[in-house]
Amino acid sequence: MSTSPRLKTQDTKARDAEYQALWQACDRASRKQEYLCSHHEAKRIILESACHGILDKRRGQGKIMCGTSIVSMVHLHLQRDVNSRLLAEARMSRFPSPPPNDMPCLANPVANAGNPVGYNDIPQQQQQPQRVSPMISAAEMALRNEVTSLRQDVSLLRQEHELVVSSLQILTERVAKLEGRQAVLEAYPNQGIEGRNAWMLVKPMSPRSQTQGRDEDMVNKAADF
Repeated sequence: MSTSPRLKTQDTKARDAEYQALWQACDRASRKQEYLCSHHEAKRIILESACHGILDKRRGQGKIMCGTSIVSMVHLHLQRDVNSRLLAEARMSRFPSPPPNDMPCLANPVANAGNPVGYNDIPQQQQQPQRVSPMISAAEMALRNEVTSLRQDVSLLRQEHELVVSSLQILTERVAKLEGRQAVLEAYPNQGIEGRNAWMLVKPMSPRSQTQGRDEDMVNKAADF
């Protein structure tokens, strides 16, 4: 029995969402000071812990687990870290190009028999000095990464705060409406029921109800006089 295209699309979206969540968790963990100052195995442990934490969080939220390989994700981030470090070392250890050679070289002495020397200068383009980018220390880079991570956390907290405030405002409006309805119901007088329970009144409904029974007989006697 083949799977419907809709279910395939949902499975693909779930796998992509889980992969992106693991990638972002590893990326955030790799920017922290603890990761930058650790050796290779400690970095692996930090990334695996971040991946397990995000998976536990998604499992608690009821998300679908797609079985994304944590080992492959951690290996990919460690390899990216090694490649970036090698590129940085290559950039910092690059030497400036050598100056142009002003010495003459042999340039076909048989072509011009009138010139017994046979040496001609080969014009070379004068090279401009290369601009070397300022070197950034590891501590400064780690500090920048930490500041970026903190800014992201502050942004998430601000969004959660706005969501909580909005929810409280909605609940306050609902409570106010319910209290208003309760006040209206309490102000409305109790009414009797015709029939067997006609005399089971908590309080009188109108001045007429106050004259029923014994009081009504007294009123009738006063009317006879």
